[in-house]
Amino acid sequence: MTNGSNRDDASASATSASTRPGKGLLYLALGCFFVGIAAIVAIFFVHSLSEGAPGLTLYLLTLACPLGFVLAVVYALRSGRRSR
Repeated sequence: MTNGSNRDDASASATSASTRPGKGLLYLALGCFFVGIAAIVAIFFVHSLSEGAPGLTLYLLTLACPLGFVLAVVYALRSGRRSR
């Protein structure tokens, strides 16, 4: 009987570990957010240091900032859930 209860405990911990969100989503959110911030800063530097307008690539990279914010909110909502 001891082995059966150990298996139940192990399966319960494996189930709870698989339902918890990983840190990968948080790292992805932080990476996207900081890439977007760096692109915003780069746009200001390019605009102030050169005569030309910043390229389309920098403008598209700034979209990573709100994407990272949304991913961080999703991570917070998933990790803050209480288990029943």
